[in-house]
Amino acid sequence: PPPPPPPVASVRLSSGAASLPSGTSTDLTATALDGSGQPIAGKTATWTTADPDIAPVTAAGRVTGTRVGTAAVTATIDGKTAAAQITVTVGAPTAIGVSSGDNQEAEVGTPLGAVALVRVRDFGNNSVPDVPVTFAIGAGGGSIVGAATATTGSNGRALIPTWRLGVLPGANTLVATAGSFTATVKATAKYIRATADRPDEATGDQVHLIYAIPNDGIDRSLDLSGRLAISATVAQRFLVTGTGGRRFKLDTFNGGAYDLTFVRLGRTDARISQAPFPVDSIEADLAQSGILKPGKLYLVWYDGGSRDACAQAKLPPGNPGQVAALYLKGSFSGGTGQCLDLAAAMAATADDAPRYWEFVAAHETLHLLGAVGTQAPHHLTALPGHVPGPTDLMFAGSEPWDPSVVDIGKDDYAGPGLPVTLPNFLTTTYGETVPAALLSLARQTASRAAPWRMPAGVRIDQICGAGRKE
Repeated sequence: PPPPPPPVASVRLSSGAASLPSGTSTDLTATALDGSGQPIAGKTATWTTADPDIAPVTAAGRVTGTRVGTAAVTATIDGKTAAAQITVTVGAPTAIGVSSGDNQEAEVGTPLGAVALVRVRDFGNNSVPDVPVTFAIGAGGGSIVGAATATTGSNGRALIPTWRLGVLPGANTLVATAGSFTATVKATAKYIRATADRPDEATGDQVHLIYAIPNDGIDRSLDLSGRLAISATVAQRFLVTGTGGRRFKLDTFNGGAYDLTFVRLGRTDARISQAPFPVDSIEADLAQSGILKPGKLYLVWYDGGSRDACAQAKLPPGNPGQVAALYLKGSFSGGTGQCLDLAAAMAATADDAPRYWEFVAAHETLHLLGAVGTQAPHHLTALPGHVPGPTDLMFAGSEPWDPSVVDIGKDDYAGPGLPVTLPNFLTTTYGETVPAALLSLARQTASRAAPWRMPAGVRIDQICGAGRKE
């Protein structure tokens, strides 16, 4: 028989030391040697590591750098050992995440209050310094104040720049990018209730928004939830796309957030809703409270009832005033018909197509501006302030209302060639023209919105009390 193999006297490694960036690997080999230093065939090593978090090793001797540090990797053959010192350094970025300041809340249009940081890490969760990070607005329409880039420090963290939230309540996101990796920072923009007109951002004539409830009414917080601000935004987009860039000049604060005032009126819902013209009582209560100001018109969402209309507005010059009121719990025809519920007939997101209450809001506010003037070519004498044509925003008649056009023919209340004596939405000081970029964005949003159809049989005289108030 052949002689037995010589005993193992020592073990030799292919490398006595290695430096590995985190996330990279190297293969070590171990050779058994006899007393004269000659290799002994057929011997297999057992591999161990002093710290598997730093340098884990497989049964075949493959070492992977993980956490930054130094660890000995040892091969054992027949009780004899040899070790390699493995030094792990910071590797290439493999991820970016939010390390602090996520899920904050702030008032619409304002910057976040707490410091927010993102962290870039490698394969072993080590912080990676000197990595450029760029930031971009995601959802919510906010803005970045100052530089939109930062570089990670020695702790792998980069300071998120000043981030001003969007002007509508709801979710806001900021996207941080490092190489091919991204992280999303989340925040929530909220309305803080105001019971008085905030300082104006702009000068001149404006339309102010009000959420009003009767003295004994239930506060549904439609101002705080953002439902009314969203509805106003959708109504504005309908006007912008329908006129080629014109909208109401709404009273704003914090860089464009709607200044929406909450008012608990002095009268009960019974006193207001049973009157032939609830808008008169609402305007009187607002005047009594000192809210009404010269140079402002007021669109009021009244969270109460009515008997003969779903909305009413003053119509100058014969019936001057400052208030248009939408009766969110209203009825018509002496209380026998019920106005559409806002849950189904008011836009729920800013990207929705306009619905019943958006059309009504635009319709009634235009009445406050005097539209449609008695000298307009298509003015209806029997229904003052209106025109024929069921697709026109200012239509009145017995046919079902299906608004999709702002001034058919552009010759009654929103056209470039109207006489100066005729109320014209394109020139009123209570309106403004948006930049071309905003017009393009409005058209894109409108094209994506799923169309909403007015329920069959909804007539304008049920909505605004045509021929009775305006």
